[in-house]
Parts: sequence; structure tokens; C-alpha cells
Amino acid sequence: MNVGYLDSLPEVKNDFGLELEENEKLVFVSKLSMLGTEKSKLLSAAGWDCFLYLTNKKLIVYNGAGLWTCDIAEDLVSCEKIERRTLFFKPAFHFLAMLNKEIVYNDGKEKLSGFEFYFEKGTDDMARFEEIMRRLFS
Repeated sequence: MNVGYLDSLPEVKNDFGLELEENEKLVFVSKLSMLGTEKSKLLSAAGWDCFLYLTNKKLIVYNGAGLWTCDIAEDLVSCEKIERRTLFFKPAFHFLAMLNKEIVYNDGKEKLSGFEFYFEKGTDDMARFEEIMRRLFS
């Protein structure tokens, strides 16, 4: 994993109130259309305030109700683009980010070990995220 690549990315202005550590900078922000777990359990639906934040050290996900924070170097195992077919066999894409440990949420009732990120259509966020992940895992 090429974590140093994230240090080379330009900083995005932190207008989101994220508390960052010393030497940590925000490098990518995207509003998501949907968010799910690795088992396709819905964590956020269309119309919710759901965001994906990437710093040079962390992957942060906000679904309108809670905030998940994962250390990129220690927790992130993979992140791949997944193609699925929709109505009339049109391709649709999302990303599956897998973690090396389970995260407990919903007052300890549920667990996840990965996230599915669905990017909003009409933006270049998916392509930018794909390039960042490609270079991170190269």
C-alpha cells in the first residue's frame, strides 16, 4: 500500500468540522447517493446527508446519523470497483472497501467489515476516488 501517495495530494478545505490530527489533511470529499455494508445492508439511502471523507491517514464515513473512522494503513485491506447490472441491463458501479476487522455499531447489535460506496451521478467523484484507490494500492 502506497500511503505516501496520499500525502502528495492537494488539501481540500475542511468546511465539515472534521477534527484532524497534527500532520493530517483532508484530500477527498464526496457526497454519496447511498452507503451500505459489505453484505449490502443499507446504512444510508438516497436523500440522506451521507459523505465520504478521505484524509492522508483515515477513511471517514458519515451517514447522517453516525461517523465511522478507519485508519487507512492499519484497517483498510482493499477497495475495488464493482459493476452490477440494473434495469434494462445498464451497468452501474459502486466501490467495496474491505477492512481487516469488524466494526460494531447500532449499540452493539450489528457488525460490518466493509463499506459499499455509491457515488452520486453527474459528478467526477467516482473517477477521482477510483484513481486515488488505484494509486494507493499500487
